[in-house]
Amino acid sequence: MIRRRQLSAAQMLWLAVLLATSVAQLLGCSNGPANPQVSDKLTELGAQVSHDDDGRIAYVECYGVEDLAQVLAQIKQCNHIKTVSFNGAEVADDDLQQIAHLDGELTFLALTGTAVSDEGMAHVAAISSLERLSLGGTSISDEGIAALSKLERLRNLDLFSTKITDDSVAALSGMKQIAALQISGTNLTKEGVAKLQAALPDAVIAYSTAGSSDAESTGENATPDSNDQSSSDSGGSDESSSKSPAP
Repeated sequence: MIRRRQLSAAQMLWLAVLLATSVAQLLGCSNGPANPQVSDKLTELGAQVSHDDDGRIAYVECYGVEDLAQVLAQIKQCNHIKTVSFNGAEVADDDLQQIAHLDGELTFLALTGTAVSDEGMAHVAAISSLERLSLGGTSISDEGIAALSKLERLRNLDLFSTKITDDSVAALSGMKQIAALQISGTNLTKEGVAKLQAALPDAVIAYSTAGSSDAESTGENATPDSNDQSSSDSGGSDESSSKSPAP
């Protein structure tokens, strides 16, 4: 006759913790502490990585990475990344599909100086948790801005030296949550900027006409240094693409 052993509450709790830990390890960095193998692999591939207080991968920078496909494969194993920087990396529109699973976690995406286009903005717009987006030095035009207008949490948008025109004013004006907007070096006219500032009176808007070295800022919190809000962070680990107030 087989006797069944009754487990105490403490033993059952211990088993539950052990099971949860085992599942976390199997899932890589999906839950619990980050899988060191994923972190080590990203570093090996040339990406810069940092972790949150729970040991999960929270920040990945891809500047200088040669095998971006391998990096994206590693990123796809992680569900808690808050910041991804592709600044200066050879990322294409289709690559942005590989970070769609980060919707709900990713708050800052940096694409300064990349080859992404309007086509890729549909993938970016699917990441509803984005609060900061850097697109300086890309070929984004009015079509791309129309796609991004659905990002209701976006507060800091860098469009330095993109191809947008006054046709983007309507879409940008509808983004009432915007706190900082960089539009220097674009094809927006002063008339368009004035309409934009009227629609977003609380936003800091930095702008200068294309080809001009003199930048201006509008908004209650504008500062004389706002002309430095450019896409000069095409490399390095700085998570901010401008001096605009952080969201």
